[in-house]
Amino acid sequence: MKIYTHNDLVDLARRFLIGQKCNIVITEMASGAGQEPDAIGWPGDGYSILIECKTSRSDFLSDKNKCCRRTGYSMGAYRFYLAPQGMIDISEIPGGWGLLEPYGNGVGKRMESKYFDNYKPEREVRALLSAMRRLKFTDQLGIRVKQYQIIGESANRATLGIRAEDD
Repeated sequence: MKIYTHNDLVDLARRFLIGQKCNIVITEMASGAGQEPDAIGWPGDGYSILIECKTSRSDFLSDKNKCCRRTGYSMGAYRFYLAPQGMIDISEIPGGWGLLEPYGNGVGKRMESKYFDNYKPEREVRALLSAMRRLKFTDQLGIRVKQYQIIGESANRATLGIRAEDD
């Protein structure tokens, strides 16, 4: 059985969100928004998909103690945990959350997320504004064009990916 690092799962989450037609994807970015999701993306419909990556049971079990989890005021109109196969039992998933697991080079949905109507879009706007402030289109600052995406990277692994609109 493959051992996944947190970085492995974040990369899988990023690729999963791109596969879900997310035009904007942010990973591991501190933004002052009151929450630092492992990965969050926005498909063209405007709602958001949040993914929290968990490599250990203790990390998963402690997640419920985060302020945004206790209050219910979290980013993510749809919310998923991404964890190695079999680490989390479906009965342990908080109400409404979905469960993703790595399969080969991709991700499979083990449990679908419900829509959270109490999600906090203002936190998401703060995160998006923080990401936009960081964009500087010069080679020296690590912005590069890769296929059809602009991917910005920072020293702390935070990334912002923007998919170009279809012509």
